[in-house]
Parts: sequence; C-alpha cells; structure tokens
Amino acid sequence: MLVIKQVLLALTLGAAPSCAAQEAAPVSEVPLSVVAEIALPGVEGRIDHLAVDLERERLYVAALGNDSVEVIDLARGQWLRRIDGLDEPRGILYLTATDRIVVASGGAGTCVAINAETFETAASVPVGPDSDNLRFDDRRRRVLVANGSALGALDAGTLEVLASTPLGGGHPEGFQLTPDGTRALVNVPHARQVVVVDLERSAVIARWKLEQAGSNFPLAIAPARAGSGGTDLCLVGCRSPARLLVRGLPDGAALQDLELSGDVDDLFLDARRERVYAACGVGFVDCFQRDGDRLTPGLRTPTAPGARTCLWVPERDRLYVAAPRRGAQPARILVLAPTG
Repeated sequence: MLVIKQVLLALTLGAAPSCAAQEAAPVSEVPLSVVAEIALPGVEGRIDHLAVDLERERLYVAALGNDSVEVIDLARGQWLRRIDGLDEPRGILYLTATDRIVVASGGAGTCVAINAETFETAASVPVGPDSDNLRFDDRRRRVLVANGSALGALDAGTLEVLASTPLGGGHPEGFQLTPDGTRALVNVPHARQVVVVDLERSAVIARWKLEQAGSNFPLAIAPARAGSGGTDLCLVGCRSPARLLVRGLPDGAALQDLELSGDVDDLFLDARRERVYAACGVGFVDCFQRDGDRLTPGLRTPTAPGARTCLWVPERDRLYVAAPRRGAQPARILVLAPTG
C-alpha cells in the first residue's frame, strides 16, 4: 500500500566541535523536521541521486540497486511509476529545454535520455565505465558526466560526446561548476584531491590536495551573498575521517575543518537561510549555518540508516532524502521541511 505517514522525530545535537579556535558554538535552532514519508514499493538495494521536474511536480529517483528510476508525484505525495531496464542508474538530471530525463547508467557505462512525457528512451550513448554524477553546464548547453577517470562533456540535445578531460588519480565523484561557470571542481577520492577543470579548454588547471581527510565524495559550492563582499566557498564532504572541509574560491585556500556525521554522500545549500545540509548514511542530516565566510555546526536531524543521498528543492522549500530498504523498513523518500 502506498502511504504518506506524518512523522515527528526528535532532534539530537551534532558532534561537538574538535577545535574551538576554528569552530563556533552550535546553532540552537532546530533546522529541519521530517514531515512525511513516500513509500518506494518493491525497491531493493542502494539508492543514488535524485532530480526534479518542477512543472510536472515529479521527483526522479535513481534506484541503483533496483536497476530502475522511480517516479514520484510530489503533488499527491505518492509513488507514480517505475522506469525499468537501466543498469545501475547513478547520476540523474531533468533538462527543461529538451523535456528529457538524463540518466548515467554506471553498469553499462552509458548516458540515457528518456522522454519525460512518454517515458520512452530517446537516446543512449556510451560515455565510459562507471558513469556517475551529472551536472548541466547551462552556458555551453552541455551535460557533464563523471566517468572512468575523466570528466566528459555531452551535447544536451543529442548526448553526443563533445569532450573528455582526463583527471588522473582515479574515479571522479561529486563535482560542481563555479558560480561564474568557467570551471568545474571535481572530487577524486583515490587521489585525495579536488581537481579544477577549465571548461572552455577541457583541461586540468589545478589540483587541491586534501591533507586533513580523504574519501572526499560530495562537493557543493556556496556563493557569497550578492553585495556582501564575502568569499565563494567550496565545501568538500569527506568520510575518512568524517569531516566537512571548507575551501575559499578561486584559489582553494583552506578555511575550516568541521566535524561531520559518517558516510556523507550529498551536500546542498539552502541559500535563503544560508544553511548547508549534509546527508549522512549513518542516519542523520547535519546542518551548518553560514555566517560571513565561516560555517557554524548546528543540530542534526535523524533520518534512516543508509539515507545518504538527497535533493534540496528551493522552489518547494523541501529536502528530499532517499532511505533504502533496511530490514522491515521499506525504501522510501523522507520529506524534510526547514524552519526559520
């Protein structure tokens, strides 16, 4: 049965900061609460990334372990349908201009474009092994894909491979475009580096070595508020040990090293409230409050074991967290509402 359950969960304090000289006192305001759950019937295994179609009010969920994309009706708060036949779907985008869902199928090493109206496959293009995270380069009308040990660039309309930038050092994970759209900052965990790619030249122009922590998977950009004179921040989520590393742009200067819950896989910025949300697989969303060029750790919201991927949708003012099946608990989407 598809149900939406109203949920009230107690909030617990995050881990105490390890360095008083670098970390301010925790924020006392409760940042998020779980307000609903949307069941994902029959979904087994790991769940990867999410995307949203705002006009149709649909959430697309890359169910990697289920070889499917799950479609959620956000208006009704319920599961709508399944797109089968995908081989380990990982990264996912919805492109408004083409009305297509683009999926990186890591098992097949392809990117697949799916018509968002008919759900029929419009294109399938080999892009290299372990195709993973996707981003849209609006300036160049390209889809960027992390695959193998490179960053690929595809034509947004045809998915034709236009460029591939070797990164060196292993498989790329989370990446983002800088606010000016000229560069991509790419996590390469095996090398413990953030690799800087010039998107015009499709060339590596810098490597930021991470000394404090490794297993750097998610990455987010927190632009300074317009007119503030502040610094654009690069946020790097690490698992070994569990830390949130804050670097300044454009040069990657180390600014902060903050404690984080374990098994982080997604980071998002709530620009309206100047907060950062970190989805961690140990069962929490950690919250950090921005104050100028510094982040202050706040309270964390309990979610579910393995719930380490999420999507912040500012237009709906909601954080959607993917919780995989664990024992008697079915796979589901947790809907979190911010306060303040």
